[in-house]
Amino acid sequence: MRFFNTAGPVRPDEHYCIPPLERLDLDAVLRLIQEKKYFVLHAPRQTGKTSALFALCDLLNGQGYTCVYTTVETARTAREDVEQAMRTVLAGLGSWARLMAGDEFPGKAWSGIFAEFGPNEALGETLKQWSEASAKPLVLLMVWFKTPEETLAEPFLFLSYVMTYGTIDDLRVARAHFTDEQLRQALRARIPGVFDARSWAYWHAVLGIRPAPPLPTRNLPDTIRISTGSCRKR
Repeated sequence: MRFFNTAGPVRPDEHYCIPPLERLDLDAVLRLIQEKKYFVLHAPRQTGKTSALFALCDLLNGQGYTCVYTTVETARTAREDVEQAMRTVLAGLGSWARLMAGDEFPGKAWSGIFAEFGPNEALGETLKQWSEASAKPLVLLMVWFKTPEETLAEPFLFLSYVMTYGTIDDLRVARAHFTDEQLRQALRARIPGVFDARSWAYWHAVLGIRPAPPLPTRNLPDTIRISTGSCRKR
């Protein structure tokens, strides 16, 4: 039985939703893939980018491609430890490849490649060897995040994420560098698509803002914008 999902990506077979691929210019995306070009999806937070990428993976894996979604978000816990971060990214890539495409190559190969090439070259070499070993064209859909400088240029957005998703250590560091008034300003900024209901209510109570106003909602764009470039060898 399907239900409405308000946290994380939606799956059309499990959740009521707008068909994810309807918000992409699918013909343009497929043309870019056929032309071996990279592309970037642009849209506000929590507007369906990840759901669209999952749906695109399902489509391409049924059309003769090996298409895998992966993310570097899991590496953030490694902080400044580049070696551990790259191990986390590569292990995640192996897991996603197995789950989404039934492809065991990256999961079995990455540790040996890491040992030979080191953390700075391991990801690129893994992708190179994987594409050479694959009988199908390889499509990788990767999610990444802003640099620290870009993140701190939007302090209220940064604080909103920390207040919603931060660990105890994250919050301890944030409260050592930001005042309660700055946290209140982050709440007053009412950035849509970040806070969940629990965190929204909690921080208003902790910071003495009562009653809490309604949780900010987001306006969905009609489409997700696409930027592109070539990934052909030069």
